Amino acid sequence: MSESLIFHQHSPLNAETTLQVLCQHLITPIEHAFHRNHGELLSQEAVPKRISFSCAAKLLPFAVANRTFELDDFAEEEKTLVAVLECAGNRRSEMSLDEAKSEGLQWGPGTICNVEWQGTPLRSILLELLPAEAIASTEWARDLHLHIISAQSDEGGAFAASLPLNEILSHDCPALLAHAANGAPLPRPHGPRAVLPGKIGARWVKWVSELRISNLPSDAEPMEDDYKIILPPHGDVQAADEQREKLLSAAEPIMRLGVGSAIASPNDRDRVTSGIVARGYAVPTGGRPINRVEMLAVPDDPASTIEEIRDAAAARPASEWQRCDSETSPAAPRELGGATWGWTLWSAALVLPAQSGDHTFALVVRASTNTEEQEKTSAFNLRGFGNRSWPVVRGLELLDKAA
Repeated sequence: MSESLIFHQHSPLNAETTLQVLCQHLITPIEHAFHRNHGELLSQEAVPKRISFSCAAKLLPFAVANRTFELDDFAEEEKTLVAVLECAGNRRSEMSLDEAKSEGLQWGPGTICNVEWQGTPLRSILLELLPAEAIASTEWARDLHLHIISAQSDEGGAFAASLPLNEILSHDCPALLAHAANGAPLPRPHGPRAVLPGKIGARWVKWVSELRISNLPSDAEPMEDDYKIILPPHGDVQAADEQREKLLSAAEPIMRLGVGSAIASPNDRDRVTSGIVARGYAVPTGGRPINRVEMLAVPDDPASTIEEIRDAAAARPASEWQRCDSETSPAAPRELGGATWGWTLWSAALVLPAQSGDHTFALVVRASTNTEEQEKTSAFNLRGFGNRSWPVVRGLELLDKAA
């Protein structure tokens, strides 16, 4: 295990990497990839060698044979793309307010990695498994779903996810079944796995054992009873539990996240000099690359809340925000749609005016694509999912103060 890992649990294994290490590499070395597990790791013997494919009888207007396959069967179709893998609970700890703590492991901003994945496009696999008449027109697939099912299971059943089948069959779908990363076989804790660019990490099923076409979305626990944004229930314990169940049942499963960013350095309460170089990452959405990352220094009153600091930054004119330098991930191959699914690393040397007294500063960052801006504040939710708020570093003290 990497020495840069921060362990939240040892059993099951749940750990993230420090941002200082993560942001040294545009392409994350796999040993620095975070670990997110709902159960114990599969043994090497339990990792599936073959994947089964099935479809419910009479669901399709043509005959489809159930069969099994190995990824090696599709070696000629193999592709490579760079994509961010990010847990929906990334930055959860920042969402835990003084008066309300979000549920779950209190992840920092390190449950994310940017990897070059190698594998077979899911579309190519389905085109091979389905009969020729299924490919001529995909209207039949409009209301169907592809279930991706793991060999890992617990008392809640097998870990699984599903996507609309039409999405997988589209010509620009970037989804893979990956067996390698950064030019080497995926180590057992990370795969083999589904790679679903633009989707939250919980949909990137590891140790895939089965693909199944269904007329219903997956009812696996990660789709049905978790990874949903719900507000805190009210009332006594019994009423709150009943309300929670209703909220979970009504909410849609999270599939994607918006534009996000994080600050790797400096850290809260660092003593810095004017001209400090700040660094971090920004995450795109919808396959559109990050085209702007901006940073602003504002006075930091210790009595202020983070939200008040964001509000103060938002009130400043655009001309005061400093545009950061950036290094952007390569786009996907044209045959996988040509979109950009990887992160951007940013940096900026910020010149801070020397101040007298004990005045401290905060740094605020925001990012955007050409169609979507990072939201200033993500609403608190019970499970702490989807924190895309502008990141803030507080309590920075200048060493080169004016006399």
